[in-house]
Amino acid sequence: MKASPSPWTALQEHIASLPFDVLIRRIHSSSRRNPARSLEAHFVGVLACPAPGACQGQAEVPRPCGGTRAVAVAPGEAARAAAVSSPQLRELLSQRLLQDVRQPRARLQLSLDDLSLILANAVRHKFSPQLTRTTLRLFTDALNGVRGRDAASQQIEALSRVMEACCDELGGDALMTWDDLAGLVAMVEQRWALFTKSNSVCCLLIQFFAAVIAVELSTEAPAPGLLKADPVLLKDRCLQLVRGATDFLADTVEAGVPLTWSSAELQGMCAVVRRLRHYETVRSSSQLGSSGRVRFWKRTTVPASAEHVDSAPPVHRQLSRLVTTQVLCHSRLLNDVQAMTLEQAAGVFYAVSSACGTEAILRFALPVQNVLRRAVVADAASMGQVICIAEASLHVEGASLLFVEAVRCIGRFVFVLTSGATWGLLAGVCALLEGAPLSLRATVAECLRALQNSLAKSQRLPSPASPEFASFRLAVVMLATLLLQQGVPASTRMEEILHGVVEAAPVLRDGGERGPAVLVRCCFVLTAGRPHANAARQARALRLAMAEATQLLSDDGNGHAPQLTGAERRMLRSSFKQFRQASAHAGEERQVEGQHAATPPSPREAAAAPQPTPPPASNSAKTAGRA
Repeated sequence: MKASPSPWTALQEHIASLPFDVLIRRIHSSSRRNPARSLEAHFVGVLACPAPGACQGQAEVPRPCGGTRAVAVAPGEAARAAAVSSPQLRELLSQRLLQDVRQPRARLQLSLDDLSLILANAVRHKFSPQLTRTTLRLFTDALNGVRGRDAASQQIEALSRVMEACCDELGGDALMTWDDLAGLVAMVEQRWALFTKSNSVCCLLIQFFAAVIAVELSTEAPAPGLLKADPVLLKDRCLQLVRGATDFLADTVEAGVPLTWSSAELQGMCAVVRRLRHYETVRSSSQLGSSGRVRFWKRTTVPASAEHVDSAPPVHRQLSRLVTTQVLCHSRLLNDVQAMTLEQAAGVFYAVSSACGTEAILRFALPVQNVLRRAVVADAASMGQVICIAEASLHVEGASLLFVEAVRCIGRFVFVLTSGATWGLLAGVCALLEGAPLSLRATVAECLRALQNSLAKSQRLPSPASPEFASFRLAVVMLATLLLQQGVPASTRMEEILHGVVEAAPVLRDGGERGPAVLVRCCFVLTAGRPHANAARQARALRLAMAEATQLLSDDGNGHAPQLTGAERRMLRSSFKQFRQASAHAGEERQVEGQHAATPPSPREAAAAPQPTPPPASNSAKTAGRA
């Protein structure tokens, strides 16, 4: 009987048998965010299912993000499909593409379009750095050597494809060095006039420069005599180019030409505003400005000393005004929001709230509010989108109605937060409600009652040995604290759950980074709340919590105290104050009771004391006396 090849060998043979056009088209059509179109679905799933009618079983194929996706496979191929990991698949694809790139032109002639596809997908799917750098070198030669009537459009299309990939996946792995990025920026700058002819391409240009500004790569030691790119000068040059592109778009708007951004382009520009705001804030605080310097090559990695602070207004403010103007001038984006899914609406509102002015944000509030009214939140992902909208609206003046609608939506689908494996979201909701203004206290209290009732009815509470117990304990104590602060009575079941999480395991030992915060809230609820139904269990839980709190403040607290916020420090002081007062009162009562037991009664007290009544005589005794 012929032995079947190993999964690695079978996949390698399958990839090697594909023509280049089929291979690159299949890679380019795959997605990093959609599991149904991932690289694994295109290659591992195809390997396991050679024929449409041969797939009868089910196997778990790894996703790029670490999860799994069910793909129909033959029973004998299920183990083989699951045995090939995502890094192994990327290694095989990198080796195959590297062979194609190194092929002699007589055997395989790669065009500029082919090289741009290879380079863009190498960046997007995190292929090997060797493939990325080799392809980038060949891509640069092909870009500079293109000729003909359509040379400009070919260059723009090829560079735009690579820039778009860099906007999403730049950074993280060391696919490119600072020299590679500097060369790519130089290629784009040399074709500046071509990019500024189109508004949409100019927006992509801004997003690419912002991605280079936000990336963090390791700086390698320069080899003697070689030019090395300075990251600081490169980022400052990109900032100047963003300013120039922003001025071009502003002039276009002033001339009456609409920009006609889509929702994806709007979110991309809002992300640029956030990146530039962070970079310019750090840059201003460290007094590093190089607006007058246009070169970004140097022979050593020592920064130049002749830097001066840029006196021009921050670029992120100019871009924010441009985005705000775009939102206010065109109502098509608002109409698009009405038809969006919850995930899309949350993404747009978060982007706009973080980058635009208040007037533009409020224009999006009403359509997003309508999306929340009709939304069905049945899973953790949808609940996360609702929380995202609520957090964004909480910090916008005038968006309280949207915040109320989001909180009501959470209250309607509160079962998602207490059905297991979503305790982190429950803690996030409690943190959201903690920041709500006092004017919305009734809405917050209504949501807290719904959370308490759902938690009391939940049948899937994690055990102390479960990996979810730490997030569960944090969520429970945050909810109990909110119930106390908002004046909502805690149910008996809620008290039992609180006692259980305190008695389960030491909070400081097993609570991780949030252990001190959890401990402080436990002490605050146990000391400041009303007497619990089970007073003995409350006293035992309080003793355990206060013993750990004393350790927290002692010299052996291992530095946990600085991790507390101002509100948590006030809770801790209040807890110790209440505990001392309660202990002192209990000691006084015991002392008074002891004195009463040890002191003999005075003659007046003895005379005033009731005398025992003798039992009545029986009928037989009376008869005997008469006799």
